Amino acid sequence: MNWSQQDPDIAIALQTLVEQDGIEFLPKALRVDTLVMKLSFKSKLLIVKSSSRGRICFAVGRAPNTDSSNLAAASVATDTCGFIQVKDHLETNIPGIWALGDINAGSQCTQMSLNDYRIIKANLIDEGNHSTRDRLVPSCLFIDPELAHVGLTDLCVIVFCLFVKHKGS
Repeated sequence: MNWSQQDPDIAIALQTLVEQDGIEFLPKALRVDTLVMKLSFKSKLLIVKSSSRGRICFAVGRAPNTDSSNLAAASVATDTCGFIQVKDHLETNIPGIWALGDINAGSQCTQMSLNDYRIIKANLIDEGNHSTRDRLVPSCLFIDPELAHVGLTDLCVIVFCLFVKHKGS
């Protein structure tokens, strides 16, 4: 399992914890696009009826709710997934149009959406110059027990130090 924002020792502990709940990890599984026909719950189990046979691996993520916004009519740029592209001050490629929360490609959590609002309010109403640069982004994993941290992981520090050492030589 790739717990991408975690140090390897934390990732191994997390995987072990989740496996104790009966979840099996198949790291070499191939991605196969499949059509989900029906989702239902029975005794705390998620039952999936699909168009394919065999095992199904779920990767849970978020998609922006921008399909019905007709962004093309306003020439607002989106990425290949439909997220609105923004600059550091959360303004889109069109002056006067800003995007905040889970419709831009930023961090997908409530706290960051609130911070996006504060940036836009400060800049539009309070005549500030706030941006997303250098803001601290929490990493939260809602498991039992919950896991969260802010700042660099051990691995990030090692990589950064190696980069600085390489640049200095």
